[in-house]
Amino acid sequence: MAAVDEPVLPRWRVFWMVVGVINLAIIMYLALVPLKQVLPPIDWSDKALHFVVFAGLMVWFAALVKPAAYGWVLVALLVYGGAMEVMQSIMPFRQAEFADFVADFAGLLVGWGVCRLGLARWPHWVEGLFRRA
Repeated sequence: MAAVDEPVLPRWRVFWMVVGVINLAIIMYLALVPLKQVLPPIDWSDKALHFVVFAGLMVWFAALVKPAAYGWVLVALLVYGGAMEVMQSIMPFRQAEFADFVADFAGLLVGWGVCRLGLARWPHWVEGLFRRA
């Protein structure tokens, strides 16, 4: 049994990890296909989209590790975002932007902050809904 102060990892951790990896694959695909193949543009800035997506990824994956590992999640997702920009730079129909990478990093920092405030417990809340049903 875990100590009182020690966070308990989600029961369905493997499931949440698989769904997260599928999300990463979908995001990478959408970032690399020609823009005309992607869904119609949303009315908000590309940088805001990067910010929100990476904040969400941080909250998603931080929930699957102990708080001491949040920094490693941030670094891994930052590398993922950087790799995405590098791949876009070699695609003839896409363009890499350093500002996208900055927006990714800002989203990760905000995601890390809200996780430190307790939002990283979201899988426990979702799993609790199914245990009660």
